[in-house]
Amino acid sequence: MSGSLDEIQLRRLIDGSTTGQVLTSRTVRRSADVGAQLRISATELGVTEAQTALRAFAVSGATAVALAQSVQHDRLRHSLQAAVAERRRWRAARRERAQLVERCGRSAAASVRT
Repeated sequence: MSGSLDEIQLRRLIDGSTTGQVLTSRTVRRSADVGAQLRISATELGVTEAQTALRAFAVSGATAVALAQSVQHDRLRHSLQAAVAERRRWRAARRERAQLVERCGRSAAASVRT
């Protein structure tokens, strides 16, 4: 497949890019020369001013960080919900066991009296 990137090549491109560094570090990064940092000119990005390009890049990076934090928050919330549900199941099972033991004890005591 000529012209296509395999996963390793794509990962190297992302890791070596400014965007990849921002996503990995999850921090904001300012750049005086957006064109040099992104390795693409502002006009190629569809903007004519470097400041506009910088803002567009910052918004894109902030969106990626916010998305990653949102996913992390959702996973933690689901994990906590599952733990609470599991504790409830165990509590109900212990209650049922205690009731069963109590009924068996009453039944055994009644059969001894007769």
